[in-house]
Amino acid sequence: MTAERWDVIVVGAGPAGSAAATTLARAGRRVLLLDRAAFPRDKPCGDLIGARAMTAARRLGIAEDDLTPYDRLRGAVVVADGGDVDLAPRSALGRGVLSRSDARVIPRTVFDAAMVRAATRAGAELRRVNVRAVSPWDGSGRSVTGKAAGEDAVTLSAAAVVIAGGYGCRLAPELDGPAGASNETARSAGPPRGIAMRGYFTGVSAPTDRIAFCLNEWVLPGYGWVFPLPGGGANVGVGTLTEGGADEHLHALYERFVGDPASPAAAWLGGATPEGSPRTWPLDLGPRPRRLIGDGLLLAGES
Repeated sequence: MTAERWDVIVVGAGPAGSAAATTLARAGRRVLLLDRAAFPRDKPCGDLIGARAMTAARRLGIAEDDLTPYDRLRGAVVVADGGDVDLAPRSALGRGVLSRSDARVIPRTVFDAAMVRAATRAGAELRRVNVRAVSPWDGSGRSVTGKAAGEDAVTLSAAAVVIAGGYGCRLAPELDGPAGASNETARSAGPPRGIAMRGYFTGVSAPTDRIAFCLNEWVLPGYGWVFPLPGGGANVGVGTLTEGGADEHLHALYERFVGDPASPAAAWLGGATPEGSPRTWPLDLGPRPRRLIGDGLLLAGES
């Protein structure tokens, strides 16, 4: 077992963790960025990077070469039983909403890896470690313990730890709920939860410069989407609220959305070919009642 001391350890190298690592490294801190995965790695997601996120990514030093293959979106199409709405720049509403927007669809394999590279360029050190625990505050800092890529046990210490482990990360149970609330109370008072499934397709005939949302009655209370990627590809998926049997319902909903001739996406996917298997991921549809800071401890992102 090895022990090291850093100014800040960031656990989780997704966008929140990489952003934190970049900001701290730029401020002159000695930063260690940890993740259990090797980058690039897939992350189930719709891959839509909104205009504000694009602005933040540029400020954090993401390389323009990583963005170039993915065109700026020019609008959106909303498909519903009562008719379709085409929000394009040529319309008055489109001009007002989209004139300065720079939203793009960028696979998370690409975007997250680019954010990690920005963090290492800023001076953070990246290591592959599966963090299992964060120690209590000892008056001068905290330690994290875990397994390195070679299955060696490691202990790393720092004056502060940023936890950005994403949905379901429970490395800081001391912060669950408002001050004084029990973990059970915090869970029961949490936001509604959803679950989504997405797959990648080639040979898609959907608009290449607009994202499409499908709100037909059989998709509600969720929605379906077709988000364009270069070369006639697309990120295609559905999301719904988590209820009893939601996982089985989601699979059936997805298969209907991508394969039923009556699906609102049928015209776009008729000649398309799936790439790989679809993947699911859970969603918190709002913030959980949880404290974000403790002594030498900060939560970031979905943690």
